[in-house]
Amino acid sequence: MSSLATQREAVIAFTETRHSSLLKEPLVTTGELLFKPPSTLERRVTAPFEERYIIEGDQVTIERPGAGDPRTLSLGSQPLLANLVETIRALLRGDLRALDRLYRIELAGTRDNWALTLLPSDPAMVEFVATVRVTGHAGMLEEMEVIEPSGDRTVTRFEHAHEASR
Repeated sequence: MSSLATQREAVIAFTETRHSSLLKEPLVTTGELLFKPPSTLERRVTAPFEERYIIEGDQVTIERPGAGDPRTLSLGSQPLLANLVETIRALLRGDLRALDRLYRIELAGTRDNWALTLLPSDPAMVEFVATVRVTGHAGMLEEMEVIEPSGDRTVTRFEHAHEASR
């Protein structure tokens, strides 16, 4: 976590695969995350459709081409989304205390090849998230898998990271 905490602003490419019993085949999306510590996170999906989520503090702005004006909502009105956003921000900041408030944490591996298993401690979150598994090496995230109680899961591979040039 201390290696993650040393990162500055970064752009991280991702490929996300959603496995759901409601889908005939997994839904694969690609894009990038822009993280500006401590709490600004932008998620840009570039394929197979385009959408953009800008999260600054407690506000989320959602932009979809052709969908009209951007929509803004408060994370305070969406507790599950707030917990998932805080999970990603805490991971990118290397903030173990923030993760400890949301989860029971199990750590395995070494500094160079590690795995976190996050078990939600909030009863409301347990209804939607059974486990979050995160792997990485040194100060880089490699994969995050969110497993739902139903067995549906979302696997996000972080393909590479580099310091933002903005």
